[in-house]
Amino acid sequence: MAEESKDFFLSHAQRRNYESQIRAKQAAERLADLRPRWLKVPHQNGQIQFLQSRHKIRIAIPGNGWGKTTTMAMAADMMLQKDDPFNPDMVPKWSTIGIWVCQKYQQMDILRQQLEEEVWTRPWEWNQSRHFYGWPNGSKLYIISADSAWEHVMGIPVDFVCFDEHPEKKLWTELQFRRRGKRKTRYMVAATMVLGMTWFVKEIIRPWESFHKDLGLTGDQARTQQKHQDTWVWDKGGIRDNPALDVEDIAHYESIGSASSKELSVRLKGGYADFTGDSVFDHKALDSQLENLDVGTNGSIHKIPAIEAVLIIPDKYKGLDLRDILRRRISNSQKNEYVEWVPDGIVEGGRITVWAPPELHHTYVMGADFAAGLVGRDYDALVVMKKNEDGHCEQVAEARGWWGDAAFAEIIFLMGCWYFNAFLVGERQFGLATLRRLYDEWHYPYIYRGRNEVSRSRRPSDLLGHHRSSGDTIIPNLRGAINKCDMILRSEDLMQEMRQYQFRPKNSSVDPDEARSDQLITSAPQGLNDDLVMALAYAWHAAREVGRFQMPTACYEVGTFGHIFKNASVLKGKPVKKHKLWI
Repeated sequence: MAEESKDFFLSHAQRRNYESQIRAKQAAERLADLRPRWLKVPHQNGQIQFLQSRHKIRIAIPGNGWGKTTTMAMAADMMLQKDDPFNPDMVPKWSTIGIWVCQKYQQMDILRQQLEEEVWTRPWEWNQSRHFYGWPNGSKLYIISADSAWEHVMGIPVDFVCFDEHPEKKLWTELQFRRRGKRKTRYMVAATMVLGMTWFVKEIIRPWESFHKDLGLTGDQARTQQKHQDTWVWDKGGIRDNPALDVEDIAHYESIGSASSKELSVRLKGGYADFTGDSVFDHKALDSQLENLDVGTNGSIHKIPAIEAVLIIPDKYKGLDLRDILRRRISNSQKNEYVEWVPDGIVEGGRITVWAPPELHHTYVMGADFAAGLVGRDYDALVVMKKNEDGHCEQVAEARGWWGDAAFAEIIFLMGCWYFNAFLVGERQFGLATLRRLYDEWHYPYIYRGRNEVSRSRRPSDLLGHHRSSGDTIIPNLRGAINKCDMILRSEDLMQEMRQYQFRPKNSSVDPDEARSDQLITSAPQGLNDDLVMALAYAWHAAREVGRFQMPTACYEVGTFGHIFKNASVLKGKPVKKHKLWI
């Protein structure tokens, strides 16, 4: 019993040791709760240098994942709490006033929780009505949005200003006039420079580069020595330079393929780039498609009156079960024709090219871009693709011509029926009339509809097609698919359009040399076409969305009395000897 007690009970020295460890752990937890910034360890790839800088303007423009926002928040908290270990002589002797400029208040609402838990020293109070943090020592940090009214801070002299992402020129200029008297305002910028050649690059960053270049310094030497009197810039680095992130995070960032090569370089390696006039699609990725290109077969597609037969089956389908053929088809009982492809047939106003005929038990999708049908102007364009089980797509057909809504609607309808009721996505702004013709008049039901519009009063025909808007991902998704080789392209015309598809200014009033990213659009150069590119983008969107839309089925099984009587009512009482089906 004595031996058991000796093993079970702690000695007095052991007890004191454990109690001291517990108290130390509790003290560390209290410290982490009150001063989380103290537990941060800045890395040597620019964060330490940023915090040590004594310059009036500090600019960090590395790539995503470097830790720009966190580092700037740490510098702000040091000034607010007056405990800057790097530059103690620069700490204000009065209550510090700072401004944090965010792009939108919604952005800051998401970021606030991270800053409160990981950086800001407690205790603090948040004033929602005036958007500022207050500390017991009298320091205040105002949060202002670059896209809303900020007049409530005009005229206030401040000790520092933080710009989270790219500064607006008007706001930057206004806050430069806050530096006066005893408050020698310091400015900090933390941004990923994906907006291209902006005023900030030309007026702030490039002069810093030129200054060091005139001194004979390289980029690495300029970052190390920082000879400029007022401005400090760190323009290199990314997620690989942040030891706080793991291998999985790095692999995720580097696997993103929807960005252009220049944008990807900015996001992963830092710095800036000029996107104006650059090709949207990577030419190396397009070159990999050259071996797939083929002339195909031009022809026409027609409606042929149905003969009095139970079923008209092409030779390639003879011997198959009727239900296998119909499984991927929707009978159109209101039409007394079937579809026939005629190789070498002539299509007035354009062409239809086929690389592979339809095959049973495959999923087909279509993308359509619409025009006015005016000769010499934009084309009506259709791209048909076969989606494989692994998600990869192969172009099987395309149509391009000057047709207008009526003729183009008929071509889409016939091509859709021939390819076993292919799922269609079309642009909605200009093409809604054509999509409605397909849906309401031609009764083609397998069309993409906007899923974000939930009003019960809207007719289905009001929601047809994809509505392009600000931030639309149609082209970025296609760019990612091309980079990852997720599709096989056959058309030489399509390939030519993709090579000339560029980032361009929205209108003639925008200077191409000074255009920001939000002033650019993706399009073909003036006088050239990009209709097949857009049709391909919608076809790829259809391939992504087809699994979310169920193919409509007939109300009555083919051959039943319900189906026969429905046909009879459509034909206004005319007897129906034998039912006709779309093949």
